[in-house]
Amino acid sequence: AIAAGTASLPFALHPVNGEVVNYVSSRSESFAAAGMLAALWTYLRWRDGAGSAVFYGLSLAAFCMALLSKATAIALPGMLLAAEGLRAQRRRPVNVLPFLGLGLAYLWVVASLAQQALAAPVRPLLHQVWTQLKAVPYYLHLLAVPARLSVEHDFSVAPTLLAPVVVLSAVLLLTTVFVVWQQGGFQLRFLGVCVALGLAPARLVPLNVLVNEHRLYLVSACLAIAAGASLWPRLRRLWGARAGVLILLAILAVLSQQRGRVWDSEQALWSEAAERSPYAYRAHLHLGGALEEQGDIVGALDSYREAARLAPGRAETHYNLGNALRLTGHPLQARRSWERSLQQNPRFLDALLNLAAHHQGLGDWDQVWDLLARAEQVRPRSPEVWRR
Repeated sequence: AIAAGTASLPFALHPVNGEVVNYVSSRSESFAAAGMLAALWTYLRWRDGAGSAVFYGLSLAAFCMALLSKATAIALPGMLLAAEGLRAQRRRPVNVLPFLGLGLAYLWVVASLAQQALAAPVRPLLHQVWTQLKAVPYYLHLLAVPARLSVEHDFSVAPTLLAPVVVLSAVLLLTTVFVVWQQGGFQLRFLGVCVALGLAPARLVPLNVLVNEHRLYLVSACLAIAAGASLWPRLRRLWGARAGVLILLAILAVLSQQRGRVWDSEQALWSEAAERSPYAYRAHLHLGGALEEQGDIVGALDSYREAARLAPGRAETHYNLGNALRLTGHPLQARRSWERSLQQNPRFLDALLNLAAHHQGLGDWDQVWDLLARAEQVRPRSPEVWRR
């Protein structure tokens, strides 16, 4: 029980895991992680003969719960195959076949959504791989020094493997893998594979956000388990080490409490993000939205302008800037911003409708009908289109 506490307390108190608790849309990460850990534990209990076949059924049920929570749970069959492959004896990979079947069935159900995401990726696959390779030491830094956490991080795409930071990240990763493989036993090797597979979906599927703290939730749980398993035998003999752990836990608790206060309001959250990540356009874009909701249109306008400056190729930055310009009495500038938004995304429905309303006010009906016709092609059953 004490060894389990040594693993669970750092995980529970670490401020990097606060995003999953405070950010409602990230709760799926905790649900998926809980399902995956439950599936792993029940499978290993059944596999080691400590439980009946009920444990195997519970493992399958937990895997289903994890998949229904978040698609990243698809990595679980790989973890189970690693558990079988790393054993010195009694390897039985055939036991994983039902889990693979469930995973394939899940992929078949969501195939249409997956095809849409892969058909128009936000960046090339190789760029995604190099970028996520560069993210490995960045994630380790967030776990080791959680002093400047943010809902939005400044992080750039790595277009080539030859970038110095990517090369150094690859060397660090390979060195870590070699040390764990040579010095660690089954537990450390298995948890190392779980860490790698836990980050694999976000590494291979290009997403708009390059790095996120909530992606470390399952990873930090595995690292905490590994730390508890390796440190507890030493802590039992060293009272000074126990005192050091208690001090570390106290520091983590204070940092988590301070971090939680930032989530009290969207304005505070995105103000901090814009300050800590001044080159992240999403931070300024969301800060503008928070200020607009508070009635500070002038402040929102400044934030939207900064977002449009940082990301001139993003349609939403010009769209929001146009809305703020209209509210502050600059209709012609608003029209130009909406037109720039449509240059980036000709199928941006809201920009089409706002621009149509603008031309309607000017009595330019040819432009109005043209814009509404384009809007109808984008979403023919939209009530907003027909209401106009």
